[in-house]
Amino acid sequence: NQNGTISVINQNACGTDTASLNVEVIRQLPYPDPDQPHVIPGTIASVEFDTGGEGFAYHDNEADNQGTASRQDEGVDTERNDGGENIGWTIAGEWLEYTVAVEESKTYDLECRVASTNANGKFKILFNGIDKTGEIKAPNTNSWSTFKSIYIKDLNLSDTDTLMRVEILTGDFNLGRMIFAD
Repeated sequence: NQNGTISVINQNACGTDTASLNVEVIRQLPYPDPDQPHVIPGTIASVEFDTGGEGFAYHDNEADNQGTASRQDEGVDTERNDGGENIGWTIAGEWLEYTVAVEESKTYDLECRVASTNANGKFKILFNGIDKTGEIKAPNTNSWSTFKSIYIKDLNLSDTDTLMRVEILTGDFNLGRMIFAD
């Protein structure tokens, strides 16, 4: 659970030899508060993906944040738009994870805020590794800063769903916030 050093001591007839290795423990935690998952029903800002870094809490095809908004120390591309911040410069194969707490097992309605200058963008949302939305198409909003809502009705979630993953299937859209309502 914490960073440290692992040491191995080998003793034999030839003497004693020691080898040490410094270990950094990487943990995926909710953001912005590591003690508080995102609550469903509620709003999850796309830029509030978990901490933990590349390959643990997210995958982004470029190492640097291409935008100018928050989380400049992360590789996910962020910018200011839609009354807050959004994820942009999306590319197929990228993904983001969010630690969540579903208050009650039942169906929820989901509103996703997106913007794009084309109608090519597609994504899906998984909970605990299970695709719960199918392919979601991002419409052409005629501007990177004009956001429109996509509605997914009757999303069946369980109170045991604790990890939400947004997977980019086809990029070229901006993702704002995700609003879960009961």
